[in-house]
Amino acid sequence: MVNAIFIIVIGLGTAFLLGLLRESWRQSAYYLTLAALTAMAWIAGRWLLYFAVDGGASVEIFTAGTEPPFAVNLRMGIAEAVLTLLVVMSGLLSAIYMKSTLLRLGRHIMAVLLVFTMALCGVILTRDTFNLFVFLELSVIATAGLILLSNDKCAIAAGFKYLIISQFVTIFLLIGIFFAYHATGTFNIDGMADSSLLMLKGGSLAFFFMMMAVVIELKPFPANGWALDIYESAHPAFSALFSAAMAGAATIFAVDKLLLIGGQQWLPVVTVIGLLSFIAANLLALSQNNDRRTLGYSSIGQVGLILTVVGQRDILGDNYLFIAGGILLSHAVAKAGLYWLSGLISQRDLTDWSALRGNPLLIFAFVSFIAMLSGLPPFPGFYAKWELIMTLAAEGRLWIIAGILMAVLLEAGYLFRWFGYVLKREKGKGEQDSQALFLQSHKLAVVLSTALIGWSLAYLWGELSTYGNLLHALP
Repeated sequence: MVNAIFIIVIGLGTAFLLGLLRESWRQSAYYLTLAALTAMAWIAGRWLLYFAVDGGASVEIFTAGTEPPFAVNLRMGIAEAVLTLLVVMSGLLSAIYMKSTLLRLGRHIMAVLLVFTMALCGVILTRDTFNLFVFLELSVIATAGLILLSNDKCAIAAGFKYLIISQFVTIFLLIGIFFAYHATGTFNIDGMADSSLLMLKGGSLAFFFMMMAVVIELKPFPANGWALDIYESAHPAFSALFSAAMAGAATIFAVDKLLLIGGQQWLPVVTVIGLLSFIAANLLALSQNNDRRTLGYSSIGQVGLILTVVGQRDILGDNYLFIAGGILLSHAVAKAGLYWLSGLISQRDLTDWSALRGNPLLIFAFVSFIAMLSGLPPFPGFYAKWELIMTLAAEGRLWIIAGILMAVLLEAGYLFRWFGYVLKREKGKGEQDSQALFLQSHKLAVVLSTALIGWSLAYLWGELSTYGNLLHALP
């Protein structure tokens, strides 16, 4: 097996190599970027096969030939393999989608894209709190750079606002990490958990700083205005990455890892934050007419739902990966697909999506993404939500069920209104020209490939559900 650390090495090394190329070698730089992302995806995919097919156990990867606290370590397990593959594939498909933009802006922006993807993989793989801070900081800085991909005049303001707020947030994370190190003598997440950080002097305050900083990086309600501006004004390919890979995969997994330190007493706090975000974001989305802002609210809501699931890990047991993974992957694939699809629409109003009506393939993709996001069968979200509701009902947590069902109904309200605009809305006189599609073969290929990935996941989750949820048997 190829050492998982090469996912980090290839991303960072290629980014530095791009800096050595001539500015005129943009075509070569672009293909080098694709090659690096493909290699990273292959490594993550090979690890996934190792766990899912070969039955391999989780692997600890130590640096400098020694164990913590004298060195940092990474961990590659089934969850890490799935999420790193999700992040790298999102980066690869986004790079293909925005080929013309990357070629226009040159090798520097390609390097930033590689650093962003590498940093998110680092957030997922690291078991070290200080390196968690480093990788989050890299992703924040890279985010500010990638916002420049957009031609929208509001993008620069959105990026600057995001950069400033995120710097304040990561300062609190750094303060919490140093307090935790002072109390435990280690930066290692598992070491802090074994030391019972919350029972030590100053440990509770240290964990509060760390956990709240990472939770705020998820952009939950009401701390989401700075993220909504990015969702609305950034390049749609980067918005897909920002929603599916950063918030919906890497940062949520960072919260999951930190909860090993906080223990069960922090699960209700995470549940309340997640449920509030899920309800409020979908409520506010009802009044939106701008497609990308609607998708931004939907992203915040879906991240809130995943956070709610993370807060229920004490009762989910063996079904935790099945439920959390089903909702997370459904959101990531559907949201990325819808953002990529929005790049083909010339106007930003929801009603302008009726332009898709003349293209059956795009209608198929749109309907698939809406069904995935709504949690309709046969997609993973349906099986995951069904299992979640059954478990919550068995444990008597009816207030959580009520909150989830309320938010799901709100979400269905604006998603099916959008669906109606596409399939049923009559075009007014003279609207045809304003609703032209920007069809390019590579963008169309990315959208359709994403839809096919969604249907493949539907088949996989159906099989897992039929045969009794085999995910709990994985190491």
